[in-house]
Amino acid sequence: MDEKLDKILSKLDSIDERLDKVDARFNDVDKRFDEQDKKFTARFDQQDAKFVEQDKKFTAKFNEQDQKFTAKFDEQDQKFTAKFEEQDKKITSRFDQQDARFDKHDKAFAKQESKLNTMDKRLSNLETGQDEIKEIVKRIETNQNEDVIALLKTFHTKIDSSSEALNRRLFHAETDIQRLTKK
Repeated sequence: MDEKLDKILSKLDSIDERLDKVDARFNDVDKRFDEQDKKFTARFDQQDAKFVEQDKKFTAKFNEQDQKFTAKFDEQDQKFTAKFEEQDKKITSRFDQQDARFDKHDKAFAKQESKLNTMDKRLSNLETGQDEIKEIVKRIETNQNEDVIALLKTFHTKIDSSSEALNRRLFHAETDIQRLTKK
């Protein structure tokens, strides 16, 4: 009887170890997500600095054109209008590009968050299942040993298949994160 209980406990310990490994992977994914966020913020700040620089250049050109405008009203009015429209197109184009990038990042982050939420739910279900298994084992210990062994084999098979599914999903999430990192 003690030998069988030891086997049960060792199997439960191996389940606990597997859950610890899955938890470590979640922590790793979380760390990678934070790194991506830092990179994204740095790129955004860099783009903002470039925009400020362009704005200063534009202001300087505008002031220069304004001084010439008083001397050559008609001629400079046409040149100023052309330059202004050109700068406006560039700025509008840059804003459109930034908006597209933000949308792309928002979609990617939403997708990753959805995947992580799904994995959290599955992990929670796995933990609930483990608690249920422990309760069943305690209840059955007093009844029939053969039934305990059969149930444990069934649970072991189910937990292995759930772990494999979680590992596959975690691998897909890591692949997506690496792909985003490369972009």
